[in-house]
Formats: sequence, C-alpha cells, structure tokens
Amino acid sequence: MGVCVSVHTVERALADEDATARRTRAAIATAALRSRSNATFVLHGTLARADGVNRNGRVYPRETLTREVSAYDALRVKTGRAYGRLEHPRASDAVRFRDASGTDGRETSHRVVETYWSDDGKELYGYVEVLLENAMGREVLAIYERGELLGASTRSWSGLEVRGDGRTYVDDDMELLAFDLVRNPSTVSLHAHGMLVPVDRAMYEWPKT
Repeated sequence: MGVCVSVHTVERALADEDATARRTRAAIATAALRSRSNATFVLHGTLARADGVNRNGRVYPRETLTREVSAYDALRVKTGRAYGRLEHPRASDAVRFRDASGTDGRETSHRVVETYWSDDGKELYGYVEVLLENAMGREVLAIYERGELLGASTRSWSGLEVRGDGRTYVDDDMELLAFDLVRNPSTVSLHAHGMLVPVDRAMYEWPKT
C-alpha cells in the first residue's frame, strides 16, 4: 500500500520529539513523500496567529488579521498567485519587500494553496506548495532532505502602535503581502511547535495556474 503520512500524526510526532529525532523523522517523511508525489512537495502548518504576542514582540489583532487574510485568500490564494520567498527581503528595500508577484523566479520558493482558521479563529493554518522548478524551491527541499524544518512568517506592510498594556500592535492599516518560509519563525511558541511539516499532496486538490 505504500507510505501514508497523516498531517496531524506527523505534526504531533515532530512536536513531541527532541531536535535530533525530529530531524531524522522529517528527513524520512520527506524522502517517503518525494518517492510517490510525482515531483510535488507540499508543507502544512501554522501561517499566523492572532491576538497573541509573537517572538518579534508584536500582536496581530484578530479583526485586522482576519480581514487581511480574507483579502489575500480571494486575490492571491484562489487565483494561484500566493507566492512567497525563502526568508524575508530586507524591509529597507521597500520595492523588493512589497513585491509578492512571483514574477522573479530566482527568489520565489513556494505558493500558498489553501488556508483555514482554527476553531477559535486565532490560528491560521495552511498548505504550501514548494516550487521545485525554481532554485529557491529546490533549496527548501534540500533543507527538508537534511532533516531541518522551516516555519511561515507574515510579510506585511503596516504601522505599529504601543498601547497601554505595553504591547506593540500592528495597526489597522496592515497590508498582508505574503507568507515567507523562514528558519526562525515568530509563530513558534512554548505551547505549539509552529513549524511546517511535509504532507501527502494527494490529500487535497487546489486550483492550478
């Protein structure tokens, strides 16, 4: 029957193991999926969290993040244009930072193909297709083949506001540009693993460009 990889089984296993065992399991899962996926490599996990303080010390208000994800889903995900990069571009280069068109294949590594919220509406999950025809996509695959994991990080343009509780909040003018793959995602916390894991592409379908 071959290898069958369950999203939640893999995520629970990776979250419960120490770093060495996690790397070994990730490498094995990657190899097994690659052997039967017809050159497709897909990741699943947390893309963003609302209302909590992330590792960058910022809070994405639920109402603002929900609004931006809805627009992103309609304009980019459902049209097959939700592209991202391996690591964020420098924010000091505003033109490059704001470019999420995916037209530069040298820097595009993946695209988000599906998003959905947790039952409490505070955690955004998603499926990410790694673009193996691009050099950066192949670099993502190589990272997983080494047994390493990546997380997702929001690339957005907005003001910041320090409120009375001392926390830094993303302003209502937020514009969600992309979800990039990064080695140290701000979504990782002590209470959730937060990294993206390889999953079986046959579990779902999505619009093709």
